[in-house]
Amino acid sequence: MLEVKEIRPSNLADCTRLCVGKSLPPGLDSFAAVDMQRAKLAFFRERKGGGAAARAAYRDGVLAGVLEWYPVELSPTPVAGKDLFVVNCARAAEKDARGEVLGALVRAAEPAWGLRAGVAAVGRNRSWEEFGFEAVGRRRAPEKDGGTQTLYLRKFSPEAEARFLETPATPGPDAGRVRVDLFVSDRCPWDGYLFDLVRKACVSHGTKVQVFEHDCRTR
Repeated sequence: MLEVKEIRPSNLADCTRLCVGKSLPPGLDSFAAVDMQRAKLAFFRERKGGGAAARAAYRDGVLAGVLEWYPVELSPTPVAGKDLFVVNCARAAEKDARGEVLGALVRAAEPAWGLRAGVAAVGRNRSWEEFGFEAVGRRRAPEKDGGTQTLYLRKFSPEAEARFLETPATPGPDAGRVRVDLFVSDRCPWDGYLFDLVRKACVSHGTKVQVFEHDCRTR
């Protein structure tokens, strides 16, 4: 049987417990993994007073899933709209139990979500329609070969609207150089690790690459 609890200081670490497992990539030890989680938890904790919240589901006392959301004006997810919440992360420990676990988390979140006009979520390979959402937009994922992203919206007011935030236009690189734009955030524990991989790859090409970092920790 599933039990859903609000994420509080006592179980704050459960926000990231399902994100960073025991199988770590080369060059990343357990201490670095802990730092990754700390950065994300600090990001969430700082915004909790502004309306960020999360719920965790437990089966027989074992963490089974997490659902985390932010007010749109604080959200690190590239979604725009008025009077919305935006789902930042939704994870189920067991793929076969995704519908059951996320369904329980969504039901537990509904009273909080209902305080705003709607709640938006971005899906890649999985639909949110079974949880009362409707697809309101699609786009090619920003990553190379990233597939398609679908924007879902669940309305609590008829006026609720949501759209993808577009990547800002940037000038081309200097002649003979490659320009890399890095949109930095802490929305996921893996962000810092991945950004460092990009930085190292760029540095390895010396002056042939120009790197421009954009701070996406704020809107």
